[in-house]
Amino acid sequence: MLKITLLVLLVAPCLVFGTTCESPKHSASTFSTVDGFFHFSTTYIAEFALQCANNIRDAPFYAVINGKSYQLDHPSSGSQTFEIKIYDEDKFSEYKKAERQGDDVTSVSPLFTISHYHAGVSRKSPISPEIVFLILSSVALYYASVFKAQLKH
Repeated sequence: MLKITLLVLLVAPCLVFGTTCESPKHSASTFSTVDGFFHFSTTYIAEFALQCANNIRDAPFYAVINGKSYQLDHPSSGSQTFEIKIYDEDKFSEYKKAERQGDDVTSVSPLFTISHYHAGVSRKSPISPEIVFLILSSVALYYASVFKAQLKH
C-alpha cells in the first residue's frame, strides 16, 4: 500500500504540471500608449486567445518580450516592433534552463509569437495653442463686457 501511495505522489505532479499545448491556434490583439503628455511611461498590452488540440484548461503560459519589462520609459520607447514569444510550461522550463546554462535561448521554439508594432511616443499636447488662445481671448472679452456693463450702471 505504501508503494502505491508513493508511486501516486511521484507520478501525479508530472501529470498535473507537465502540460503541453498541442497544435496551438491563437488570435491576438495588442495596444500600446503613444501619448507622452499624460503618461509617465509607455505601457504595452497584448491579449490573446489560445485553443489547444488536447483541450488543456488552466495551464500556465509565459511571455518573453525582448528580455524587457512591460513598461518602458519614454526615451526607450521609440518606434519599434516587439516580438512577444509565448511558451507553455514545458517550453518555458527549457528556455530558463538554456538561459541558466548560457546556451542559445533561440534554440527553444515558442508555442507562437505575437508581433506588436509601436509607432513611438508623441509628446505633443492634446490641446492646440490656437484653442488656448481662443479660450483666453473669450474670457478676456467676457470680463471686459461685464466690466463695461457695470460702469454704465
